[in-house]
Amino acid sequence: MEMARRPPVLAHWIDYRMTPAKATAQSVTQKIAEITSFHFSDTSLLEQALRHKSITGMPSYERLEFLGDRVLGIIISEILYNRFPDADQGELTMRFHALTQEGYLAQIADKTGLAKLISSASNDIGLRASVKSDVVESLIAALYTEGGIEPVRQFIKRYWQFPDDLPDNRLENPKSALQEWSAQHKLGVPRYTLVSRTGSDHNPCFTASVEIDGFPALQAEGATIKAAERQAAAKLLAKLLKTQKS
Repeated sequence: MEMARRPPVLAHWIDYRMTPAKATAQSVTQKIAEITSFHFSDTSLLEQALRHKSITGMPSYERLEFLGDRVLGIIISEILYNRFPDADQGELTMRFHALTQEGYLAQIADKTGLAKLISSASNDIGLRASVKSDVVESLIAALYTEGGIEPVRQFIKRYWQFPDDLPDNRLENPKSALQEWSAQHKLGVPRYTLVSRTGSDHNPCFTASVEIDGFPALQAEGATIKAAERQAAAKLLAKLLKTQKS
């Protein structure tokens, strides 16, 4: 008796994601409905949103990711604009960056269970923060394409956090945060200088300084030049924000 062929639409779920449950298109659609409170009628669109380019011969999420990045930006900007009426452009930009950066989106993928639904040629691909982040954006694009802006807005409001306190993205990428702040206030590009190197070859200590137009340089130490620059950037940014609040 000839065995029935697998339906093409389900093939990549079974062949590439060898989980104990062997996810089917129906179970994935149900799980996404639980995550988003939206039921997709176009399962091929949903599958594409979860499919990494390592699976050849089928469209990946990359085009959807492009769209989702823009839709995410619009909704996050809208929420921040309405939630923080007294925030200037610089503060809004800092908040926006914290809520749309790769690390934050990867956390959303983990928190929602979306990361476990990524379809790829090997399981380790779905563990990458960059891939998790991409799939959050591609899912947003799929929601927008089939359901319009409101399902996206509800999805974001459900999982994103909008605290009153300023995001401490100094810990994530203080040099980038300082550069954004400086650009928003038209103070030029931060300038870094290696001040000194002390310690042994096995345990060095570097001192770096950073300054921007109109503000004195601040110094910090680190085990590497980059670490010292990051610490210096964090110190200067903290001082600038404190000055701005006072």
